[in-house]
Amino acid sequence: MENCFYCNKTAKNKKHFYSHTMYQVISINKFIPGYKYNSKEVSVPRCKSCYKKHTNFFLTFAIPTFIITLAVIIYLFYSNPNNEFNELSDWLETIFLSSLISVFVAGFISKLLEYLFFEKIYRIPKEDDIKKFGPIKELISLNWQFHKKDPSVAEEKHIAKDSPYYKKN
Repeated sequence: MENCFYCNKTAKNKKHFYSHTMYQVISINKFIPGYKYNSKEVSVPRCKSCYKKHTNFFLTFAIPTFIITLAVIIYLFYSNPNNEFNELSDWLETIFLSSLISVFVAGFISKLLEYLFFEKIYRIPKEDDIKKFGPIKELISLNWQFHKKDPSVAEEKHIAKDSPYYKKN
């Protein structure tokens, strides 16, 4: 058993662990923009309590925000005297567009609230705040990346230090 990275309690169940893929640039193609890479899945130990906090925070704000935004948008559509809803397709189109807009607004507001208040409310790092986790810290020191590089910007400096093609300066 390992200790939870977020709160340091015992993390018993691996299904609650946070998993993130790291990328290692192996070599750069000089003639055609691009590179070769390896990827590695890193599991960050997390207890059930922190798992619930991370997964429920987004839903706690997303669902009410979605419902409120949907109600406001539909009200605005129907309260406008210039709108005429004579056919079922008009009603369905309005509800579909309102739902689509509400999904984006709810997602944006929930992510914003998570960014601003998650650590203050729960006193643990956010789910993807894992740069201080030992194995990830080690991979970062070897020049591994959290995301794949855009092939057009890949340079020799992005090659991981544990790649056979890495050249020390």
